[in-house]
Amino acid sequence: GRTVHHPQIYDELVHVPLIIYCPSAIRKTSVSRLVRLVDILPTILDAFGIENQYNFDGCSLLPILQGKEHIHPDFAYMDSPPYRGIRTSEWKLIRNEKTKAIELYNLESDPGEMRNVAQTHSSKASELTERLDAFCCELARDSIAGDRAPGEGTEISREIAEKLRSLGYL
Repeated sequence: GRTVHHPQIYDELVHVPLIIYCPSAIRKTSVSRLVRLVDILPTILDAFGIENQYNFDGCSLLPILQGKEHIHPDFAYMDSPPYRGIRTSEWKLIRNEKTKAIELYNLESDPGEMRNVAQTHSSKASELTERLDAFCCELARDSIAGDRAPGEGTEISREIAEKLRSLGYL
């Protein structure tokens, strides 16, 4: 029911179709598996035979698109402050980082994310919370290990900062 950009991570806002047209590398197919936006750039590089010289978080989807077996992460991470979440093919956990409130949805029985089952499925909520925390720790380690600290060397105008703040990014 949302019609504008909101700082939330419900599927109605983050589940988007992706259409790739590259007949020389990809046969006509539809993929119902969970894929992530971070996989797009590695897929494009792979489809055009460009060597990936960077350490991207994503991985190429080309093997999946060519009908080959492919080892791929079984979850997707989502972040739109103050919300962070983790999604599998069956479950989605959303945590409000300010209030620490947890939402858990069984996407197979409730694809509209209308019934928060965090209380009745507390073990699944705990499991996904642990996975989310582990992934966030990994992100923080990667950021620290990078060439520069998060945000270092990035200058933006006051106008752009205000626009980003109004969208919930800052």
